[in-house]
Amino acid sequence: MTRTQTHEFLNSPADEARTPSVWWAILMLAVITMLAFANAAHDELVLDDKVFVGPESTLDLKDNREAFLQDIWEKKSIKSSLYRPLLLINFSLENRLFGDWITGYHLVNILTHLLACLLLFGFLMHILQKLGGSSKTAMLAALLASMVFAAHPVHTEVVNSIFNRSSIYVSICAIAGLWWLSHWLDRRPVIAWLGLALFYSIGILFKESALVIPGIAVALIIILSDMNFGERIRRFLPVLGLLIPIALFFYLRHLALTTGMNDAGDPVATGARPLPDLDSVLAVLGNLGRGLRVILWPNPLQMFYREPSSVELGLVIMLQVVLLALAVYLFLKGKPGLAAGLAFYYIAMLPASRIISLDKVMPHLAERYLYFPSVGLTITLAIALMNTITRYGPRLPVLIGMPLIVFLTVLTWERNHEWSTEYLLFKTEYDRGYRGHGAIRLIVGKLVEAKDFQGVVKICEENPEAQAMSFYFSNTCAYSYLHLKRADDAIGSFELTAQHKKHWAKANLAIADILIKTGRLQEGADRYAEVINRSDDPAVKEVLKGLLNLELYPGNRQKMLEAKEYFEKALSIDPESELARAWVKQVDSMLSPRADSL
Repeated sequence: MTRTQTHEFLNSPADEARTPSVWWAILMLAVITMLAFANAAHDELVLDDKVFVGPESTLDLKDNREAFLQDIWEKKSIKSSLYRPLLLINFSLENRLFGDWITGYHLVNILTHLLACLLLFGFLMHILQKLGGSSKTAMLAALLASMVFAAHPVHTEVVNSIFNRSSIYVSICAIAGLWWLSHWLDRRPVIAWLGLALFYSIGILFKESALVIPGIAVALIIILSDMNFGERIRRFLPVLGLLIPIALFFYLRHLALTTGMNDAGDPVATGARPLPDLDSVLAVLGNLGRGLRVILWPNPLQMFYREPSSVELGLVIMLQVVLLALAVYLFLKGKPGLAAGLAFYYIAMLPASRIISLDKVMPHLAERYLYFPSVGLTITLAIALMNTITRYGPRLPVLIGMPLIVFLTVLTWERNHEWSTEYLLFKTEYDRGYRGHGAIRLIVGKLVEAKDFQGVVKICEENPEAQAMSFYFSNTCAYSYLHLKRADDAIGSFELTAQHKKHWAKANLAIADILIKTGRLQEGADRYAEVINRSDDPAVKEVLKGLLNLELYPGNRQKMLEAKEYFEKALSIDPESELARAWVKQVDSMLSPRADSL
C-alpha cells in the first residue's frame, strides 16, 4: 500500500458500517480467548496475589479514600514507591465479593483479558479502515491479529496473576482512549482529547506504565498520518493538556508516599534511582530486544531470564538497529505498519525497561512487562495481514493464521498449567535452566512444602556453589538429606552452613546431634564442647551442657537429673531464659511417674 493510497489516519471519515459477519467475528474471538485461558481459573493463589486477595490478604480498606493515601505495599511495611490506588480499590471490592473463592478472582482476570481483546479488535478494524481497507478486509485482518493476541502465551503471567492484572487495565485504557481520539479528532477535537484524558487518568491510577500513553498517541498521529509535518504537529499539540493529569498523579503520589515513616519514626525518602550509566543502558537495550524475541518466539517462557553474554547482547542490539532501519525505510516508502508497531512497543516498554525507575529497581525482563507493548506489534501484524489479503486474497492468511492460533493456544494451556501452583511454577523454572540463587531458594522452599526431599537433594547436588553462598539453601539441603537417611551428606551441607558466622553454632550442634545418633559419640561430644567453649553467654553454656547430657545418655535418669541442674543453673544466671525454663519443664515431664509408666 503506497502513501498515495493510504487514507489519512485521523482525518478521513471511517467506514462505520457493521455487517452481520462482524458479530460472528466477535463470537469467534471470544471463543478463542476463553478456550486459550479456560484452564487459568485456578483454585490457588501464587506469589504476590496472596497479599492482596483471598484468605491471606492483608488488604483492609475501611474507606476507598485510603487507597489514595498509601504505597501499594504499605500493608506489608514495604516501601516500593508504587502508587496504584484504583488497583487497591479493585482488590478490596473483589475481596468483599469473592472472599475465599479463589476461582472468582481468576475468572475476573480472564474476562478482563477478553474485554481487552474485543476492544483491540474494534480498534484494529478502525485503524485498517482509516488506512484504506474495505470493511470485510479490515474485519478479517483485525480478527486474525486479535486472535493471535488473545491466545498468545506471553500473556499468561498477566492473565494468571491477579496482582499483574493491572497491565490489562492499562491496555484497556490505552486502546479505548486511542480509539476514541482517532474517532473524534477530525470532527470534535476537544471531545477527542478530553476522552483520551479521561481514559489516561484512569489508566495511570491503575499502573504507572500508563504514563506513556500520550507518547503513543503522538507517535501514531505522526506515523499513520499523510500530511505535511507542520500539520502533524498542529494535530498533536493538544497532547500538552495531558500534563494536567500527569501533574495531578505525581502530586497525589507525593502526598501518599511521603507520609510513610521508618522504624525510627522519620519520614521515608522516596524517588527514582540515579540516572542510568552505560551498563544499565546496555541492559535496557538487551531487554528490549529480548522482549521482541519472546513475543515472536514464546517458547520456553520463564519467570526469570538470565543476563545475556556480551556476544548475545551485541547481537540483540545490532538486530534491533537493523529492524528500526527497516521500519524507517518502509515508512518513507509509504508503508507505516512496522514503524507504528515498533513505536508503540518501544514507548510502551519505557516504564518496564526501568531506564529511569520510580521504584529503584534495575533493568530486567519479565513476561508481565510485555502485555501492553505487544498491542503495538499486533497493530503491525494487522496491517501486514490487510496488505496480504488485499494482494493475495483471504485464503493464504487464514490457512497460515488459524493453525498458528491453535498452536499458540496449546502453548498457552501448558503455561497456564504451570501457573496453577507455586510448586509447579518454580519447578518448571528450574527445569528450564534458571540457576539464580533467589529462584533456587524459592523452588527448594516449595519442594520442601510438597515434601519432595528427593527433588531438593537433586537440586542440591546440581548446585554445590549455591550451597556455599546461601546458608538457607545449605541448611535445607542438610535436612533433606536427613529425611533420606543420608547422614554423611547432611553433615557436609551443615558444614557449609557453619561457614556463615551467624549460623556457626546451630550448624555445629546439628552436626553433633547427627554424630551422636549415628554412634560417633566422642565426635559428637567434641562438637558440643567446641560450641560450649566458644559461647559468650554463661546461661547458654549451661543449657548446652544439659542438652549434651540428654543427647549422650538418653533415658538415663541420673543424667536427666544432672541435665536439669544445668538448666536450673542457667535460669539462675538469666531468669529471663525461656529456653532454660522450657527444658526444665521438659525434664520434669520426662522424670514424672506417668512418663516412666509409658
